[in-house]
Amino acid sequence: MEFVFIIGVARTGSKIYKNSINSYTDIDILNEMHYLSPRWLRKDFCMSVSKTIGKPLRGEHLEALINLMFQKQFNGTFWQMSLDEIEGNENSIQELDRDVLASRLGETNFAFKTILETLLCMHAEIKKKRRGGQNFQSTLHALRNSINGFLTHAIFILREIPEPFMHL
Repeated sequence: MEFVFIIGVARTGSKIYKNSINSYTDIDILNEMHYLSPRWLRKDFCMSVSKTIGKPLRGEHLEALINLMFQKQFNGTFWQMSLDEIEGNENSIQELDRDVLASRLGETNFAFKTILETLLCMHAEIKKKRRGGQNFQSTLHALRNSINGFLTHAIFILREIPEPFMHL
């Protein structure tokens, strides 16, 4: 499956893009999940899992990882929203079948990239979309080291002169 990512700082209209893409395309963009964020900005999913469970993740960590995912332990509306709060283009981890997610993650190498790909694929499948995606609330400059290997297609929302692009 191919993935699409929206990258933009807060208050740039990324939610409007997400809602439009979800409504009018074959792409499923997930709510904010703060999967990767610059360390100075916030504690993200990867950092939280590493500190709580340990690193590297292995098969014996699967149950603890699944429990964390479904217990609203992470920042972002994708992790925090309950099923009765979902309206329109909103989405949540709660839409995924816990046992199916555990089974699919159990077949992986437990790399953070693979965990994200599994979440994106599963959610796109339940929404009957051909591609999955995520909204990274940050700048490309701040994320450039973190997102290596994650990006296939991206929509960049720029608010200022794109000087950071010159340093990639």
